[in-house]
Amino acid sequence: MKPSLARPESKNQSGNNTTYKKIAGVRTRNGPFHGVEAWFSGYNLDIGKDQASYSQIYIGSGSNNQVNFISAGFMINPGFFPDGRIWSYGFWKGKDGKGCYNTACSGFVQVSKEIPIVQPIDNLKPGESTWWHSGANMVGVGGVVQASRSGSSPPMGNGNFPENKFPVTHPKRSAIFTNIEVLNYHYERPSSLGFYFNYGGPGGNSCGI
Repeated sequence: MKPSLARPESKNQSGNNTTYKKIAGVRTRNGPFHGVEAWFSGYNLDIGKDQASYSQIYIGSGSNNQVNFISAGFMINPGFFPDGRIWSYGFWKGKDGKGCYNTACSGFVQVSKEIPIVQPIDNLKPGESTWWHSGANMVGVGGVVQASRSGSSPPMGNGNFPENKFPVTHPKRSAIFTNIEVLNYHYERPSSLGFYFNYGGPGGNSCGI
């Protein structure tokens, strides 16, 4: 079986604290999966103090509000890291809705002795992120932005929209995930995968991303 990552998603989320999140990504629930990996970049962006912008890869299990997942990637979140720089991060969310960043909870085990799970990144080059998990039914990649309380959305990705035509002639104009692959239930990488996904936009009060 060759899992498909061809389902795009773009949606808004809001909570009782009037924090609005906008998501653009691709995912599949055709598990079980045992891992996911992709190459992608983080970008220096002008982000307000009550805004945030993420590029992430994730893997998890469950459905609706009962989802347990882990994600990793790059973020600019002045509410979390006040310096406004790009930071690598990891995040875990449990079925009870609670979650935590980086090594703040026991759900994370730091494996690499050379690359910490959380660090500021000044001269970022495209990098690979890989997560392994036992028996996950969902994997995905994409961008997430948190809008300010006024409703103004920060830039997503590198701040440029993908080309609005097919075939895409300049895929690197906007932010991009490349070499998206999964580890299937046989602990194998299916052949002839290697999807790429473009995403992002300048943000603002009307376009959202």
